[in-house]
Amino acid sequence: MSYTIPLVNDLHTYFPEILYGAPNRFPTVQSLLEYIRQEVRVHHDLFSNSQRNYVNTHAAPPPQNNNVRFTFNFDEPVRNVQNEEMLDRPLTDIMNLLQYVMQPPPPNFMEPVIVRPTLQQIAANSTIVDVASINGACAICQENMDNTEQIRRLNRCHHMFHDDCIGTWLQQNVHCPTCRHDIRV
Repeated sequence: MSYTIPLVNDLHTYFPEILYGAPNRFPTVQSLLEYIRQEVRVHHDLFSNSQRNYVNTHAAPPPQNNNVRFTFNFDEPVRNVQNEEMLDRPLTDIMNLLQYVMQPPPPNFMEPVIVRPTLQQIAANSTIVDVASINGACAICQENMDNTEQIRRLNRCHHMFHDDCIGTWLQQNVHCPTCRHDIRV
């Protein structure tokens, strides 16, 4: 199993008890840090594990050299926290965050958000016109416009459309279908 969120995927892989353990498994930050330290010591301290494995399979210990290497003392208590009170705080905030992150996204998570103008914005920024002769077609339905139909003109760009066509268009969009001008401005 793999998660798309890297933090959750790492917790699943390296520290599963944090995600799948009992809800009150880590009542304090100190208990969580102790668990992490234990897991790192047992499973992820590659140098110590390799050295132990080598010693167990060979009679003599590995040769020592003077190369500098960085090691962590996993037996030292964890007290490098600036605020000591934080170690005794319950982990409810962290656990609540992890539960939230683990939830699947809602079904419409990636659907576009519809932005539409209000009726007041449409009324203020467009006009029903009475034109004796119109040469052209409605850019939305591609039908010819004639003087027997209601024609709506956008005030800013002066593009004209059938009133029903632009009404339907503006239920899903705030831009002029011809020039992309935002009619709310």
